[in-house]
Amino acid sequence: MKRFAFFSCIAVTIFCSALFAGCETLDNTEATPTQTTQAVTRPSQPAQTAPKTTTTKTNTPKTEADLEYEKSVGSLSTSSISKETFEEDKAIILQKVEELDAIMRQKNYKKWVTYLDDDSIKYWQNKSNLQNIASKLPVKGLKLNTLEDYFNYVFIGSRVGRTVNQIRYITDTQVNAVQASATRDVVYYTFYKVNGEWKVHLRTLEEM
Repeated sequence: MKRFAFFSCIAVTIFCSALFAGCETLDNTEATPTQTTQAVTRPSQPAQTAPKTTTTKTNTPKTEADLEYEKSVGSLSTSSISKETFEEDKAIILQKVEELDAIMRQKNYKKWVTYLDDDSIKYWQNKSNLQNIASKLPVKGLKLNTLEDYFNYVFIGSRVGRTVNQIRYITDTQVNAVQASATRDVVYYTFYKVNGEWKVHLRTLEEM
């Protein structure tokens, strides 16, 4: 009986030790925090863009032709006159001035009349207007009776041999042909555009 009791005590001791060890292992397992692997997301880097290149606008110097164009249309508040139209009108008018200079040297009255607008012909055929302009001429006592007299004594004397090199717009259809210099413009002719053609307009007494 003593031997049985001794072995029974040993068995109980081993069982308790094993049970205690099992409980301790379980407690240690629960006490250890569970480690989780978290994916670390780094903030996205802004895409690098190429540095902006700034283009410096350079003002192209104006040519002499540009400046003359601006002078020619400068008196117009609004205009549809392009640079190309200006160049075209200028070429036509200066050509007519050259032709008129030859006509004056030849004293070709019949040819000269074809260059005039109708209003000018009508106005200066009026004897009253001719007498009024005659009184303003430096030659005293000169009588003007016809438009041909006006051509010979007024028109030729003030224009023949003069240099005309530029035009100046009064309106889109009225142009002065001038001798342009650095200081002033001297007007020698006025042209009106009539039915698409440039005609010489003789200034009236009221326009002088």
